[in-house]
Amino acid sequence: GTLNVSLFAGFTPGDGDAFAVVTYASMSGAFSHVQLPALSGGLGWSYDPGGTAVTLTSQSGLPAVGFAVASQGATEDVGSIVIETSLSAAAAADVIVPFTVSGTASDPADYTITASPITIPAGSLSTDISLSVVNDGLVEVDENVIVTMGTPINAAAGTTTVHTVDISDVTNLTITGPEIVDGAFVTAQGINSASDLTFAGSGEC
Repeated sequence: GTLNVSLFAGFTPGDGDAFAVVTYASMSGAFSHVQLPALSGGLGWSYDPGGTAVTLTSQSGLPAVGFAVASQGATEDVGSIVIETSLSAAAAADVIVPFTVSGTASDPADYTITASPITIPAGSLSTDISLSVVNDGLVEVDENVIVTMGTPINAAAGTTTVHTVDISDVTNLTITGPEIVDGAFVTAQGINSASDLTFAGSGEC
């Protein structure tokens, strides 16, 4: 299930504030998703599901987690792309990093991506999100995938929390015929410029 925690309007936790958000006599298993409110001032949430309660503590001094770079580009025939997520220092507990995906490209028609959240194991410095790009053979405009990091667990949010992947189309349109006179036709096929067209025969665009 999902544990979704929010703060009362206007309330800002301080360093070391602890909250027992769920209490129980016993618990088996774990929450598959934990959604926490964002913290500022370099604070992060430490998460303890042990004992008889799930306890959240707003804490300074946690390692910062973020994307290694803010953006990268690739062509549609690249196959797969790695989005590295890294820590400023190794953490004593597993770091859980949720994320959302947006952009002009569509899942699964244009790509598939690792499911959220990802985990950086205790003692490790990084893990990867894998983006598999679909070469669909269609002539289309360039597209992008935007990955936005949510509030991490057992780490503070780093500087780079949004990563954009720009995907360039590689499919050329070959037109055989005497002449193209309807410019609207070219636009409707997703052609941006004459460099996107390959002609066999004579004619003009």
